[in-house]
Amino acid sequence: NRIETFKADTSMRPWLLRIAVNAFYDQQRRRKRLRQQPLPDDVPGPDDRPEVSLESAEQQAMLAAALGELSELTRLVFHLRTHEELSFRDIGDMAGIREDAARWHMRQARVKLMSRLAGKL
Repeated sequence: NRIETFKADTSMRPWLLRIAVNAFYDQQRRRKRLRQQPLPDDVPGPDDRPEVSLESAEQQAMLAAALGELSELTRLVFHLRTHEELSFRDIGDMAGIREDAARWHMRQARVKLMSRLAGKL
């Protein structure tokens, strides 16, 4: 995206997040072509107690696995809502879907994650 595409009367945050979403999709396409797997992010720190680190690593692995079972779009909606705290309208605009579809994807994410993780975390 170029700065010329930014509409002066709108908020810059959704525009920048749309750039990030596009970059994410580009990276996913490249990853599929190269068939590389990312390194895990859940490496314990040096000050962590082994039993706490192990439990935390197991929980993170379960959560990562559950998130991995979601479609890319559902995972994107979940991330934008939970981590970026965007409105469903902004999420829909960024993902190229209607607001009610963004709400549906968020509900699907919650249902699937709760079902998968029930009693495990």
